[in-house]
Formats: sequence, structure tokens, C-alpha cells
Amino acid sequence: MASSELVSVCKKSAEGVPSCANAVIMDLEEVRKQMGKADLVESGEEGLPSKSLSECGWSLNEGSADVDPLISRRYDWPKRRRTSYLSAWKFVDLIAEMCEVAGHHPDVTFGWGYVSIVLTTHDVKGVSISDIVLAARIEEAYVKYKKAEDAAIAAKKAEDAAVAAKAEGDAANTPK
Repeated sequence: MASSELVSVCKKSAEGVPSCANAVIMDLEEVRKQMGKADLVESGEEGLPSKSLSECGWSLNEGSADVDPLISRRYDWPKRRRTSYLSAWKFVDLIAEMCEVAGHHPDVTFGWGYVSIVLTTHDVKGVSISDIVLAARIEEAYVKYKKAEDAAIAAKKAEDAAVAAKAEGDAANTPK
């Protein structure tokens, strides 16, 4: 089943986010197969190939007698940044809106420099197509978010360097 077929299983909302009210459970072999599909996640870069969920860091927990099967992913930010907590919080806020529109809500934990996401469909006690589609949309949102965040950090560094250079120039030109 191609990515486009997966998305077509779910209804599309006005915002283009899948709304997956009617979840279809997949056996674990099908979950592994779907997570390995190379065309699920757009790279966000022109000319770069799409990736599979597995290549992006999503993993399958097959579950046990007490735990339903699930897929999960942890996103990390460098902890040396003083904005690591806020970056994680903003990413959670971004995906929360997307999940609300989709009507499918992952378990999310976050803290200083990390966000962990767990997807399972409780109604069917396992991983469904809804989970795979939502994981791909979350991954694409992360790629865009990270790209914008990196650009903002680079712009701030350039601005700080320009201010420092001006201050040095002003100090050198000041009579003693």
C-alpha cells in the first residue's frame, strides 16, 4: 500500500490533515512493512528522496500481554541551548493542533531538550493505519519545524556577530 493509498484510507480535513475516525488494525508484519516504505515522509529538501518512518527513527514495540503494540519516536534538541525546553514545548504545541484536527491523539511527553511520542489505537488495541499516517505527518512537521528553527538560530547568530563587530568598530574609533 503506497503512502497515497494510506492517506486515502482516512478522510482529509479542510487543512489536509487525515481524520482517522475509522481505524483499521494492521498485523505486526504489515506495520513493519509500512514503516519501511521509502515514500512515507517527505524530506523537506528539494532533490532529496523521501524517507521511511524507520529511517526517521520511529520504532515498533510489539507489545505484550499487558501492553498493546505501538510505534514511538523520540526527538532531541541540543541541551546546550537555553531554548531547548521551549523548542520542545513549541513542537508539542504544533503537533497537538494537527492531532486534534485528525481526531487521533498520541501519548506525548516532553522536557528539557526532548519530545517522546507514542502512537497506538486503543479502540483496536494495536497499531492502525491511522497511527502510520499520523506518524508520517508528525515527522514531516518536525522536518519543517527544525528547518525553520535552525534558520532562526543562524539569523540570530549573524545578528549578534554584526552587533559585536559594530561595537568593536565603535570602540576602536572612540578617542581615548
